[in-house]
Amino acid sequence: MSRNITRVGVVGGGQMGAGIAEVCARAGLDTVVCEVDAVAARAARDRVAASLERAVRRGKLAESAARDTLARMVFTGSLDDLADRQLVVEAVIENPDAKTEIFAALDKIVEAEDAILATNTSSLPIMRLGMATGRADRVVGVHFFNPVPVLPLVEVVTSLHTSPETVDRVQDFATGVLGKTVIHSRDRAGFVVNALLIPYLLSAIRMAESGFATAADIDTGMELGCAHPMGPLRLADLIGLDTVASIAESLYDEFREPLYAPPPLLQRMVEAGLLGRKTGRGFQPTTRAEDLVRRGLRGTRPPTGVRVPARRHRGRAGSARAALPAPSRTRTPQVRPVAPRTPQVRPVASAHASGPVLRVRHLTIRMTDALLPFDAPRRRLVGAAGSSRPPGGMS
Repeated sequence: MSRNITRVGVVGGGQMGAGIAEVCARAGLDTVVCEVDAVAARAARDRVAASLERAVRRGKLAESAARDTLARMVFTGSLDDLADRQLVVEAVIENPDAKTEIFAALDKIVEAEDAILATNTSSLPIMRLGMATGRADRVVGVHFFNPVPVLPLVEVVTSLHTSPETVDRVQDFATGVLGKTVIHSRDRAGFVVNALLIPYLLSAIRMAESGFATAADIDTGMELGCAHPMGPLRLADLIGLDTVASIAESLYDEFREPLYAPPPLLQRMVEAGLLGRKTGRGFQPTTRAEDLVRRGLRGTRPPTGVRVPARRHRGRAGSARAALPAPSRTRTPQVRPVAPRTPQVRPVASAHASGPVLRVRHLTIRMTDALLPFDAPRRRLVGAAGSSRPPGGMS
């Protein structure tokens, strides 16, 4: 029995499946991606190729490494091509019936007795999937996070039947081969991260649904007020609103607590096909950079390739003037001519020339000896000889 895993299969070539396959191939593993048919398999290959191209463009990956990664990958429309795999990771939609059917088929197809069948489910019970096979001790949850090539976390979830050896092999694979950080969870809906995250997202959706605050303000509040890299509604769009709703339903089915119930607005958006980033429309129709720049938040620079329309007013980040480079480091001060002001008092009589002088803007006013010391309760200013009336109505 070999503990080293070198041949990996991934069922599902969507956003998560393509990411899992990519990190496996980049780690030097022989990787097979299985989709429902040849057309979907080609789409999965294009998805991986686009991700690798972005990594090259951003300087995260060499062009030769990107070519080698694709060369290690095979895309197919048949589960039979996974027969020789040592580890198969299922990453299809969060549908219990679909996942159970796939695990039952993999149990018959995968030949090695010590092969591990893993699921990337984010909420469904591992026990249910394990009992669909004849090898429940080698069925385990391996939950990656989106985007898989970027986020370093993996949740390893064990059922009551999962063997300690299976857990050790999966942990060694995730940490030693893929370079991920592993946390462990028992087999309960939501595991660790989603059990905490989903109620937070649902609360934000309820707040937007009630009209208490706009989606933009909710996200900005959490980003700038709590230092979150992404607001809750924008994060829900990234995850996929259908996935958020599915996880919420799984949590509510298991715990029956109101905080897990999906809000009506979320359900209507899923029914309407407004699923977030994957469909181009969700709670936030614009990119984060566009939204922040339109708000005029200083210090915001859109990422490369994002074109933000300039606003026409002055003095705000993202405006036409702010976007232009300064022609010179030396700035000419804007000085407006000031018209001379006519003093409102006449010259002070010489009889009071010995008094102290108080200068108020353009006026030179002398204070009488009777006003000294300065802590007197009331002060009178002399505007004309022999007059105690304050000039200009001052008192």
